Amino acid sequence: MVTIAFSSAKHFALRKAVAYFVREKRLLGKYCDYDQLGAPISKLMSGWRGQDDMKQVDHKMIVDAFAVQGGEKDYCVPFWQIVGGEESDTEFEGYSIHVTNGVRINVNKKKMRVYKIGCTKGDGDGVLPETIRDRENHPLKDGSRMREFTLSKDELWDGMKEELQEFLRGRNDDDKQNQKNKKAKLQKVAQAENAKRSRPGTAKSADTTKSGESGTSTSSKKKGKRRKRQQTELKEKIKEKKKELVELIEQLRKMKEDEAGDCPRVDATENRPQADEDAPQMAAKAQTLSYVLNGRAGKFTKDLRVVTLGDLEEGLLHLDEDKQNSRAEATRKKTNLKPVNYGATSCWVPAGAAVIGKKDLTKLNQKAEIVKKLDSFFSSNQSAFSPQALRILTMFGLSNMGGSDEGMEMLIAGVLKALCHDIGFKVDSTKLGKVVPSRRTIARQEKNLMVDCLLHAVQEMTKDQIKYLFLIVDHGKRNGIEHFVKLVRWGGLDEKGNRVIKQLCLDMDMSGHTAKSAADAIKHSLKKLEKAGLNLDLVTVIPSGVTGDAGGGAAVQHIFPLLIDCKVLGDAATIINCQMHGLNNCLSSALIAAFGDAGINHNNVVQFTSSL
Repeated sequence: MVTIAFSSAKHFALRKAVAYFVREKRLLGKYCDYDQLGAPISKLMSGWRGQDDMKQVDHKMIVDAFAVQGGEKDYCVPFWQIVGGEESDTEFEGYSIHVTNGVRINVNKKKMRVYKIGCTKGDGDGVLPETIRDRENHPLKDGSRMREFTLSKDELWDGMKEELQEFLRGRNDDDKQNQKNKKAKLQKVAQAENAKRSRPGTAKSADTTKSGESGTSTSSKKKGKRRKRQQTELKEKIKEKKKELVELIEQLRKMKEDEAGDCPRVDATENRPQADEDAPQMAAKAQTLSYVLNGRAGKFTKDLRVVTLGDLEEGLLHLDEDKQNSRAEATRKKTNLKPVNYGATSCWVPAGAAVIGKKDLTKLNQKAEIVKKLDSFFSSNQSAFSPQALRILTMFGLSNMGGSDEGMEMLIAGVLKALCHDIGFKVDSTKLGKVVPSRRTIARQEKNLMVDCLLHAVQEMTKDQIKYLFLIVDHGKRNGIEHFVKLVRWGGLDEKGNRVIKQLCLDMDMSGHTAKSAADAIKHSLKKLEKAGLNLDLVTVIPSGVTGDAGGGAAVQHIFPLLIDCKVLGDAATIINCQMHGLNNCLSSALIAAFGDAGINHNNVVQFTSSL
């Protein structure tokens, strides 16, 4: 959906009336043809004072009202823009006007234009009104009958009645003035014809001459005589040119006969019957001519065998009011044009312009919008990352185990700098430093992410109506960092309703190396679920079982009885030693025995497969 600039400001009242009319409950979501709207809208004006002085709404008035600058024929515009409201007005929220103002289509190999308008409530361009092919099923099938419509006159004309009355009266006055001008022109032509037919010296001629001269000044008489003399001279010149043209054609015909040599020369009059027989085949055929004259576009349809300068001037298209001045005209005349091919069609465009398809232009506008957002992002005086973007950065940053927040800050700055370098977007260090989130923000986002994950997991558990939880624990040390991983698993349903196993990592907070300290750490971590809203008393979170390593101070067989004593596990809970290492060792022992130790600085078959 785009902003539309209408060609005529004086048609605002009519546009507003039509927009409110098609938004009526029975017409909402349906296309209405222009010729269906004139009678109902005029019917709703019945009873207005001075209605006889107003012109009735017709097809051409609606066409002129919805004509837009640039010649766009098919467009969608927000309802608030049509009626002169504000985008924030709740009354117009979600309403859109769809206009098809003269789009040419092919129907049964015949070209015709479509004029229709409709109103929808939804997502703008994504929702189109319904086109009802059978008019018998259309709400406006009865023309001006409005008894079934809930829209009252007060609702329709509120705020626009005086504007619409003034507009229609002005159109009526224009029609009357045009009729007077036409009548006066016909009277002048009739007087001129009568003056030509009357014989000089008669009483009628004298009276006519006298009556014509009574209101005419001496200067106007001289101009009239000069104009007649010029017309006579022009007619004489045309006759001479026609005569020369006929002689030239005759000479060409004789030269062609002489070159052929196989047909005798005959008099031109003998070919007249044949020419008369061929006359129907040479009948005039109307063609459409699109052209550019002094920087202005023109178009007309007629027999193009003879085209005059007057035809070209009359066919020039209408210009906007701000382009109708001497300065703009001088600019148009100085502008150089060049031929450009667009598909199978070629046209003239200004030398500094190019022709591009609508789809390609839409793609360019979308890409330009991305560049604008990128420029706006780096123009901010503080971190411009959205909450969703900060969450993504935090999730990936957690993989940097043991890394500092300061290091994370520099990593984000480095990625942005490298990205801007490769795409050719210039950004200085000052702007880069402002948009990168601070160490405090990074640390705060890690806590927020933890809380969001915990609340989401508890919501899933409540939705799944869990009865049992299963614990998985593992105590280890990597890169010099002690950690004690605690996972919980439960059975639930996925988005499609399938039964699945879900899991959540409570934390990796370290504990002591004794079984008692490990059991206390597990109990403390489970309290996070209670803080997030899960009632462990109602859930049989006897977490029903536990698994972990069999070695070390926090071996699973050592912490199992302690977990039962502190009521973390129920009396019926089970214990399972971690079998993952056992399964791996079966294959690992065999490979080491056959090929030797694997890993860095060990050259064998196993290491070779890892490098592929």
